[in-house]
Amino acid sequence: MQKEYHSVINRLENSVQINSKNLLFNIVKLGIRLGIIQSMFKNSKMHFPPVQNRNFLKDYINVLIDSKIAAMEGDNVVLLPFDFSFTSHEIENSIPEYLTMYDYIASMAHYRAISEKHPNILMSFGKDADVWDIFLDNPFCRTYRKVSTDLLELKNGDKVLDVGCGSISPVYFSEKISPNGFYRGIENSGKLATLATKRLRRKGYDWADINNSSIEDLFITTKYDVVICTDMLNYINSPTMALKNMLKALKKGGEMVIFDIFPDLMSFNLKVYEFYNHLNPSFRGLMEANTIMDILEKLDNTLRIEVLGKSFIVVHK
Repeated sequence: MQKEYHSVINRLENSVQINSKNLLFNIVKLGIRLGIIQSMFKNSKMHFPPVQNRNFLKDYINVLIDSKIAAMEGDNVVLLPFDFSFTSHEIENSIPEYLTMYDYIASMAHYRAISEKHPNILMSFGKDADVWDIFLDNPFCRTYRKVSTDLLELKNGDKVLDVGCGSISPVYFSEKISPNGFYRGIENSGKLATLATKRLRRKGYDWADINNSSIEDLFITTKYDVVICTDMLNYINSPTMALKNMLKALKKGGEMVIFDIFPDLMSFNLKVYEFYNHLNPSFRGLMEANTIMDILEKLDNTLRIEVLGKSFIVVHK
């Protein structure tokens, strides 16, 4: 990996790892709030509290067991000894705002104990676009955008396709290729697409536009120098079709960058991450880097694919 990117990518990945501990701590606090943890105390005569959403309770118990916080003893779930610790070094080498963003997400989890579609779960790309607009401006997201820009060496005149662009990326990437470039963002959420479009118009960036659609459903005709796909593949129904269309859009000699938190490369608690991310109705699960690379190689065996750190895949066509 290029030396200049190493420390920044490492900071992103450290943030995911320390947040894994943070979310596990939130899992325990959630159980205490709902009375679930107390029912697991040794010699406790309490029964599981009457949680309305039984799917929530099942998922919650599975996270505890998978994380070795609880175990089955016969028909009972019992608490195991556990502790949490954060070092100053871990915090110093992370992006703390990423943790606080997930703290906010975790604060909504108890509503899922009532109903999967409780109105106080503000995680939908549609009705809660204003919340996602804040999330997408988090320093964690800004950092992976900056790394993507540097890896691709974006410059004036480049043609860029940004898949799952959200509401913040369009202005950022459009500025990197101005004034002679062309930027197109693909965003499935109508409300996020509208926010992005308004910002581009306000700035007067007439070399940029937003297509309110899913990359899976697009008929690709334009060729791009660069395709950007950051934190997107976990939210679509057909990653294979999405990647096929992205490769179709990429010109010969072009480059594509994919950023995500890959569970097969990084060390973090997958179950706890997915427990909280499933509060978003669009979430489909975290994809493994090797699965993505296998799909890409089957689609085009002439590609040159490299992994930078444990969270970036760069594809050379």
